[in-house]
Amino acid sequence: MQVNVYLNFDGNCKEAMTFYHETLGGDLEVMLPFAGSEAEPHVPDDMKDNILHASLVVGETKIMASDASPDHYQRARGTSICLNLDDPEEAKRLYFTLSQDGEIIMPLEPTFFAKAFASFHDRFGVLWMIHSS
Repeated sequence: MQVNVYLNFDGNCKEAMTFYHETLGGDLEVMLPFAGSEAEPHVPDDMKDNILHASLVVGETKIMASDASPDHYQRARGTSICLNLDDPEEAKRLYFTLSQDGEIIMPLEPTFFAKAFASFHDRFGVLWMIHSS
């Protein structure tokens, strides 16, 4: 069994997934807009350039995403993407890159359970945790 992450965005899926690809690396397998797909006739004209489905493979994890229609989009609550890292320098790089223009909940700092831990919403509203052991 493989468990994957699926994110919904408010019209900025392409920007977010491109940013995650640039930041995390991996293979951006697909970035499929509504335009040109079988779903195109079922979305309003202002959503045709939005993303129907995107997929980024990082290691053994697949982050999938799409743009939700404005009447269905809700910012995620109660769910985080947690990056577990052995390299403290990589933890710092990812923290500062992903949290830029976001909302810091807990800055990257030593804790009783990790050499460094952070929690934050990125600029797209996705909640992340960075854990470095």
